[in-house]
Parts: sequence; C-alpha cells; structure tokens
Amino acid sequence: MLKEFYKKLQDSGKPKLYTLHHSTLRDAKFDYVRLLGELGQEQKFEVTYVDIEERLESGELQCLVRFFSFLRLKTRPDFIG
Repeated sequence: MLKEFYKKLQDSGKPKLYTLHHSTLRDAKFDYVRLLGELGQEQKFEVTYVDIEERLESGELQCLVRFFSFLRLKTRPDFIG
C-alpha cells in the first residue's frame, strides 16, 4: 500500500510535489505544515498530525504525520511517518 502511494506521488508531476522534492529540510523558516497541506489538496489526500507527549533530548516537540486518501474509503491510513 505504501509503495502504491509513493509511486502515485512520484508519477504526478504536480508543482507542490516538485517543491517538496527540491526543498531542504534544514531551512528552519520553511513552512512544511503548509506545504504538506497544499500537497494533500493537490494529490487528493488528507494530512493529520498526532502529537507525541515525549519530547526529544533537545526539548523539541515531535509528532506523527498521517496521510489519508480521499479516493477510497479506508479504516487505515496510507502512511504514518
């Protein structure tokens, strides 16, 4: 299922996906939450976030990101990472 999800994203050739592929994760000012939301709209999936109570050693917060497909009804997310 994850393989199909990733393949569909790779083959789409849409602008938000291109932006994500050519962005650096080291840019602290880049709004990845906004980009994932826009990517979800473009690719027709919903993005939700689940907070994790435990902080990193650095004190930073962390969360899981869930992607749900709009194209078919499911009880499981396409990907959690």
